[in-house]
Amino acid sequence: MSPHPEMKANRPVRATDFVEGLSLSAGYAFRGLRPEDAEEVAPLLNACARAYGGREESGPEMTRREWEDPVFDLRDGAIAIVSPDGAIVGYDEVYDFGAHRLLAFHGGAVDPDHRGRGLGEALVTWVERRAAAHVPLAPPDGEICLRTGVDVRDEDLRRRLRRRKYEMRRRFYSMEMDLDGTREAASWPPGIAVRPLVRGEDEAAFFAVRRDSFSDHWGIAEVTPGEGLRRFRQRLDEEPRFDPSLFFAAVEGDRIVGICFTWPFHDADPNQAYVSELGVLGPWRRRGIARALLLHAFEECRRRGFPSIALGVDAESEVRATDLYEKVGMKVTRRLEAYVKTLREASPEIPSSPPEHHVRTEGEEIS
Repeated sequence: MSPHPEMKANRPVRATDFVEGLSLSAGYAFRGLRPEDAEEVAPLLNACARAYGGREESGPEMTRREWEDPVFDLRDGAIAIVSPDGAIVGYDEVYDFGAHRLLAFHGGAVDPDHRGRGLGEALVTWVERRAAAHVPLAPPDGEICLRTGVDVRDEDLRRRLRRRKYEMRRRFYSMEMDLDGTREAASWPPGIAVRPLVRGEDEAAFFAVRRDSFSDHWGIAEVTPGEGLRRFRQRLDEEPRFDPSLFFAAVEGDRIVGICFTWPFHDADPNQAYVSELGVLGPWRRRGIARALLLHAFEECRRRGFPSIALGVDAESEVRATDLYEKVGMKVTRRLEAYVKTLREASPEIPSSPPEHHVRTEGEEIS
């Protein structure tokens, strides 16, 4: 079949356009998804995480919100496999993080009770066909990558991706800590204070610090500042877990120099707090600001009754973020590897920013 059905049809592309010729075990079938399928897909993703010692990382409401993201179309971006009794037992998606250049997928999520039937292999084939259809839609220059995050204990998926010429590019950790008992108090450098986000006034400044403090991290998403700010504001407007009093800014005078974004973890475990971003602008680093922001967030979450807190971290970060988290008492609970396949090389004549890799485990990117 053509890998680009939308190039030849006078109608919107559908996820099922990419299943032609893909065989499944007897009784299993591909089908498109509807918003109400989040009730089955979220437990499926959680079962896959638990199979390798991970924790539940999604709930139906969160899954629905992700599907409602304006840059994602459930009709063409996701596929399900149903069992002979009609239950959803396989799922994957192709999510475009920006300009058709950075594409993410789940790695072929299959219910542990239905593995060993080739369903994961079929899902990854669907993903690669769907991803290939993004290539002619991307700007003519720049690298195009397809990537996923894989638990290091999932040797079957790691082997499958290596056979398909994916490269392991980066390692990430999930880290957690209990918040019971007495904890170290935040100590602020001279001239630095902390305050929460003020709704209607601070969104642009918080976003700018978030963008600039991560600009030297591995990979940068090719999204214009205006589009990035629009997405950031939309997320705050639509995310029911958002609490501006848990978004902290380190300030020097009137200038925000560091940020820490904290949330209830997710629908599946609203009792755990989660740090989604912690960043400090370059000129203010190595002064203890990141540590103070983190400890401040710990104390505020403990005061509000959260029993524990978690975060995700690039284990190879040049700013050695893992060292900081270990020093304040956090422990690694899960190890992930970023596997990447290059669909198109960058033009040697036109330099382009490397694509950003996010292990998309929760709502937005974890840096």
